[in-house]
Amino acid sequence: MKYQAKVDIWIRVLLYVILSMFFALIFFVPNEERYVIVIVTLSLAIIIFPLLYGYYEMRGEYLYIRKSIFTKKIPYDKIKSLKLCKNFKSRYPMTLERIEINEHDKGSIRGTTYIGPKNRDDMFCELKKRCHN
Repeated sequence: MKYQAKVDIWIRVLLYVILSMFFALIFFVPNEERYVIVIVTLSLAIIIFPLLYGYYEMRGEYLYIRKSIFTKKIPYDKIKSLKLCKNFKSRYPMTLERIEINEHDKGSIRGTTYIGPKNRDDMFCELKKRCHN
C-alpha cells in the first residue's frame, strides 16, 4: 500500500514566501549582481520543491520511505513500537501530525523515525497489523 506524504499548508506557504522573496530581489539588485540572485533562487527552488513531495509504501517485508532524494527502509520485524504524535522533530515529514516509529537495537536518535502520511490513522492501523512485535 502506498500513502502520500502530507505537507501542512503553513509549511507550503512559508517555503513559497521564502522563494518569492528571493525572486523579488532579482528586480532590486544592481545588474552586475543579478546573476548571483538568479542562481541562488534557482538553487533554492531545486532544493525546496522536491521536499514537498514524497510517499510511504508498505512493501513485502519492510516500510519504504521516499522523500525527494532521501530513502529509508524499515523492516517490520525491526519495529519496536508505533505511536501517533504531534511534534516537529525530524526531517522526513512536513506536517505536525506524525507517526513515531522506534526500532529495535538502535538508540533513541538513530532508532526513531517520524513519518507524516495524508491518511495517518489508516496507515497507523495497517502498519500495526504488519508489525509482529
